[in-house]
Amino acid sequence: MRQVLARALSGVAALGLIAGAAACNKSSSSDNASGGSNSKCGYELAYFGALTGPSANLGVNIEQGFELAVDQYNDKNGANCVTVKKFDSQGDPAKAPGVARSLVSDKKILGIVGPPFSGESQAADPIFDQAGIPTITPSATNVTLSTKGWKTFHRAVANDNAQGPAAANYIKDVMKATKVFVADDQSAYGTGLAAGVKKVLGSAVVGTDQTEGAGQQTDFSGTVQKIVGSGATVFFYGGYYQNAGLIRKQLTASGWKGTLVGGDGMKDGGLAKAAGNTARSARS
Repeated sequence: MRQVLARALSGVAALGLIAGAAACNKSSSSDNASGGSNSKCGYELAYFGALTGPSANLGVNIEQGFELAVDQYNDKNGANCVTVKKFDSQGDPAKAPGVARSLVSDKKILGIVGPPFSGESQAADPIFDQAGIPTITPSATNVTLSTKGWKTFHRAVANDNAQGPAAANYIKDVMKATKVFVADDQSAYGTGLAAGVKKVLGSAVVGTDQTEGAGQQTDFSGTVQKIVGSGATVFFYGGYYQNAGLIRKQLTASGWKGTLVGGDGMKDGGLAKAAGNTARSARS
């Protein structure tokens, strides 16, 4: 499902950036190397996000969707009509500014699909905004990203003010849970999502906790003990698939019979892989 979403969003993003680039460059369309007099050709777009590292699964899905959209565009308008350049941030806010500065130094790039993650968006988007390069993120959901005054920032997905309450209402109205434990990974994405869930559930939240970020922790026994001890039947995790799968695995080993719920950052096959066969045979 996430791969389908990534293709759709990246396709919209790519076509929007191409259209904008063409509109802004009509005067130079006759000089385009690949397209000749075709004003739809001769442009470069970039993907910025995780291609390697612990968050690579989510980033690669989006990048492949982006490339698919560009390939489909080129099938109609000519081979190499639009080219894609890739910039690997590893989804890391600490690495993102350096990679972003490398990207903006390439004056041929007219638009960016990404960054996928909220933390790296907070770190890199000021650089893109200063350079005047439009970005479209298919998956960065932190609410504050749209309040920074960035003129080049665009988002093609609902933010945490929509996702958090939606998850909470599902837990409350569909699952009928009265005891819910909420934790997050301290990322810009995870904390915003968890905050929205806690706000709606109110007194139904019987415990909270925080973990380290994706790839930084493997032993979640402290969190597991808190969840089991709270009597919660539902555990909501604001974070990504890597941590969520390991927590699910360790919860199953502890004998906990409840249900794990999370946001789109957990929608990846890596969740089931990290959780293991025992967890997959239980309801998760």
